[in-house]
Amino acid sequence: MEKKILLPTDFSRSSWNAIRYATKLYENQECDFYMLNTYAKDAYGLDSLILLDPDDAFNKLSQGRSKEELGNILMWLSANDKDLRHRFHVLSRSEEFLKAVKVSSKVLR
Repeated sequence: MEKKILLPTDFSRSSWNAIRYATKLYENQECDFYMLNTYAKDAYGLDSLILLDPDDAFNKLSQGRSKEELGNILMWLSANDKDLRHRFHVLSRSEEFLKAVKVSSKVLR
């Protein structure tokens, strides 16, 4: 049975260790691994209207960093995980962490 595994990452050493641990744990099993990174600006009241602007500098910078770091993870895994039953995907979301996990979990079912 194919497994779909969601691996949230903030690009810290701990999250990197969790990704490596998961790939070892499911060694020799057919798996799709989804690395998820989220970014959102905390804002309340009238300040939250800034989040509606897609050209907001914070969002562009955060999106660029997220995609770059996820790309680095994907390249490393592609080069170092030789298990042909493993497939890797990256998800970069501009939303709060819990919301992104809930939405991603529904999609992965």
